[in-house]
Amino acid sequence: MGDPFEEALRWAESNGLYPLISLYLNKDLAKRIAKSVSPSENVKFAEFAYYAYPEEEVVLTFVQGNWVPPKAFLREGRLRLAFFVRPYEELIKAIEAKEEDDVVVRAVNDRLSLEKKRVFYMDFRAVNEISQGSAFKILGHTLLSSLKIVIIANNVVPGKNRVRLSVKGDEVKFEILEGRLKREEVEAGLFLTKSQAETLKKDVKIIDPNDVREAIITKLS
Repeated sequence: MGDPFEEALRWAESNGLYPLISLYLNKDLAKRIAKSVSPSENVKFAEFAYYAYPEEEVVLTFVQGNWVPPKAFLREGRLRLAFFVRPYEELIKAIEAKEEDDVVVRAVNDRLSLEKKRVFYMDFRAVNEISQGSAFKILGHTLLSSLKIVIIANNVVPGKNRVRLSVKGDEVKFEILEGRLKREEVEAGLFLTKSQAETLKKDVKIIDPNDVREAIITKLS
């Protein structure tokens, strides 16, 4: 397998998406956006502290761009929640070995329900407090599919999008139902919220793309 970052960017181009994983990996674009950013409104959400893997086709609303892993509301389908980040196949083995929690959140017509078979590692209160306003940190089944999902989140309006998504191994299939951004809108920073835009103006002066790349690999592996 080649460089997963380069492979994810090529995949984006071939699927009509703006090829952007993080502004902090593209300092020239980050500087241009920071100078004349046109951000979207902030989105209210309660961040779920742990991680979520699509188990089947899901419909998501991403609440922020330029974030790894991206955060999203679950609208339809099932997400498997996890304390540790690991490839999906390893996660399933860990659940079977009782080395990971066994919790699924399901959404039908935007209404959430929980299937709690075992909660040991995650904070039990955090799991019980999951609600319609909870935003989940969405992972793919591998590093490559996680990067592809990050790119999708950078191509929609925060909080005003609906994306149908399915993941199997490295493969990601998607359809942006609402809120797709045009190329020039991504380059204007519309995938950022106002609070993110303010942070970008400060960070762009000090962030090292090499450090960011290593941090992303660590987060998603």
